[in-house]
Amino acid sequence: MRSPTTCAGDLPIDPSTSACNGSLMSRDRERISVTYISKDGIGHHADYDRLFEAALAPFNVSLQRVAAPGRGADARAPLFYSFFDTKPSETLAALGRATLRSWLGRPTVGLMFRPGDCFIAGSVKSRLRRLLFRFVAHLPHVHLLSIIPLALEPRLAEVATNWIYDPQLWDLEYLHAVAREPSREIRDPLQAAARGRRLVVALGLQNRGKGFDYFVDVWCASSRLRAEYLFVAAGKVSDESSANAKRFVEQGGILFNGRIADEDLFYLYGEADRIWSCYSPDYDQSSGIHGRAIQLGIPVLVREGSYIDAFGKLLAHPSLALPMDAPLMAAERMQAWQAEAVSATQRRGIIDNMKSHSIAVLLDALTRS
Repeated sequence: MRSPTTCAGDLPIDPSTSACNGSLMSRDRERISVTYISKDGIGHHADYDRLFEAALAPFNVSLQRVAAPGRGADARAPLFYSFFDTKPSETLAALGRATLRSWLGRPTVGLMFRPGDCFIAGSVKSRLRRLLFRFVAHLPHVHLLSIIPLALEPRLAEVATNWIYDPQLWDLEYLHAVAREPSREIRDPLQAAARGRRLVVALGLQNRGKGFDYFVDVWCASSRLRAEYLFVAAGKVSDESSANAKRFVEQGGILFNGRIADEDLFYLYGEADRIWSCYSPDYDQSSGIHGRAIQLGIPVLVREGSYIDAFGKLLAHPSLALPMDAPLMAAERMQAWQAEAVSATQRRGIIDNMKSHSIAVLLDALTRS
């Protein structure tokens, strides 16, 4: 992997596989069919399916969606895993298949969502994982793509052949979400409780790893903070965090405990002044909630020293780094922080750059022999 350089803007781009290379992004290429492993709409998978089909179609790449690699119509076609590192048994099977296909001269492409798991200090399992990924990533015809820029974590080049931006940093234009009215169960309590305060919103599954327990600690630490801000958590609370959920509501926080429909999710994004992305050290990875906040230009609250803290600096996106386990200090930093939403023009340029780089890298991997 060559050291990233810069194309338009300040985002790191690999010159061999970027939008800077006009021939690579040509829409006149010969049509190819790719066997695409789909998880059949589970979780974020449906969004990835729609994104990759829409983003690659203009470049004459069609995806044949299958539930398992062996079900593709043409065994010689490129094989594309949108989630290569999933459950251990599935990941091991994918590594084995990529090795066999390399020997047969057939390309395999896989996105790595947790490449950092190959570098957990003191973990025998992590060391074994690193050895396996390092072996497979350097085989011919194999393209393992990190969704963490290698400029932020150079050691990932040991286990990844290249990188793209997390798809949830540049996917909204492809999903064609239809604007709908939010439910009254979300809108009415929020409007009644806000009383002119700025909103800090935590979205998605609420548990210790996603920072919910610390979210509650910060909320409860300062009456001055509660006078200026309203904290809102929307998503299913795990059993382990139920006591903190009760404490949160008792102190006046707003909790919508359950699965949140898309129209309510994007309503909450639209109302938020800050998005909570201050996750536990155990969850030091890219985040869809954080990615959508960046696409929508909303300032974010992150954990000091985390991956998304460094990523915010790379993008120059308004991000406030909070100390973990110092809730009063975190509250004081929030009160002192003045940040505004990013303009539509500025974020359009950033998103276009991320999209161009990511599509170019995918096209290169899928079409390289």
